Amino acid sequence: MLYSYFSQKISKFLELARAESIFPRIQNAEEFAQKNRVLLLKHNPTETDIDISLGILPFEEEMVGRRIYPFVFPRPKT
Repeated sequence: MLYSYFSQKISKFLELARAESIFPRIQNAEEFAQKNRVLLLKHNPTETDIDISLGILPFEEEMVGRRIYPFVFPRPKT
């Protein structure tokens, strides 16, 4: 579902971050992010730590999966 979509994008995000001198702060950052929903990075030139919350908690993912699309009546032609 949604979290699966985000977890597939982590490696692409890390690739783009490297181009900006932003690197993982820990080994196995992708695995850690998938498990804990937080990506731990560092901007090397400024030594600034960056924590990115991936959101989509399990209950949020379930709620999105259980959503109901309401029926919308068609507008009458005038």
